[in-house]
Amino acid sequence: MTNPEDIRKETQPQEAEKPAQLEPEKSPSELIQERLTQINHDLGDFNQRATKPEEIQQIQESRQQEYDSKMAELEQGLGIPLGAESKKMIHQNMVDGAIEQAQRDNERFDNLQRLKKAAETLSPEDFLYFEKILGNQEGRIDQLYDLSNMVFHTTNDINFRKMLESGNIRTGVEQEGMYGSRGASFTDGDFPETATFQTLYEDQNTHSDDKKFNSQDYGDKAGNFVRYFWDNKQEETKQYLSKISGGKKIETFEDALKIAEGFKFKAKPKELENDPEALSKLYGVTIVFGKDKLPDLTKEGTEGLQKDFELRSYQQGGVPLSEASTVFVPEAQMENMKRTLQERGLDHIQIRPSEELEVIRMVKLLEE
Repeated sequence: MTNPEDIRKETQPQEAEKPAQLEPEKSPSELIQERLTQINHDLGDFNQRATKPEEIQQIQESRQQEYDSKMAELEQGLGIPLGAESKKMIHQNMVDGAIEQAQRDNERFDNLQRLKKAAETLSPEDFLYFEKILGNQEGRIDQLYDLSNMVFHTTNDINFRKMLESGNIRTGVEQEGMYGSRGASFTDGDFPETATFQTLYEDQNTHSDDKKFNSQDYGDKAGNFVRYFWDNKQEETKQYLSKISGGKKIETFEDALKIAEGFKFKAKPKELENDPEALSKLYGVTIVFGKDKLPDLTKEGTEGLQKDFELRSYQQGGVPLSEASTVFVPEAQMENMKRTLQERGLDHIQIRPSEELEVIRMVKLLEE
């Protein structure tokens, strides 16, 4: 027999289950505060450890003395000299291992200090993106692109598509180079200010808001670039800036800086001069080649300060894009670029975010 109470329970509407309470999403400011707390905590672990080269040297000397004393004691007790393999094993345990650990600690300490400075310097949004580009939350920079032994050619996406159609970067036409000269011009990746110049040049070729991070916000690119030459080749810098400014007298760094501000101009392709909408979508493209792929690179034809960083190729028929190893574009354009290169059979070219070049420069600024 059915219990009336059970019937009443079945026919009454069940109480709706309460939806799970979603935790409110944390703001960038809250996230960065959490990161700073963790970074400071990790740095605190180093209070009792050696983190400086001179401290590591002291450890090495101390452990070596202990090792020498231990060897003398063992050999005296045994009455015979220890074999080379035994000595090597004991040395590894007593000396080498301690030094290697101290060096690892030193490197991690430096990485965390870099991260702490970045967290205190960058906006919350920029810091979170900075860590994303680093690819880790330890401050390591080993995953960033290595500029050495590479050369860089920057243009805009309109010109890049023309290069794709022809299959190469032209080398035999007047007004083709970076400074309006014959030959395809490249920035030498071994130049100390490559990241500064390339990102400055990329800014000249960019009109869109695609880029998520720009190190210009934290250190003036034109100022940094000219400062390098002012400190290293002051008289040549004065002459060069006077020449490009129509004869203005350059006596102080401030005078030089005023001229250098002109480096921030925005390049406008002729075909887009009367099309502001299309111009607003223009972005910079940086094409990277290994130096070994361009054996004809030369400084021939360069004058002035650019001798320090510009290399040219006069390769007949142009520089084949198929020899490029990497293309940098804003992260927002990476998928589009991937499809574009696939259509041209250039799948081997790696695509990386141009924001990474900005982060490489930012790392240098943080370490100054």
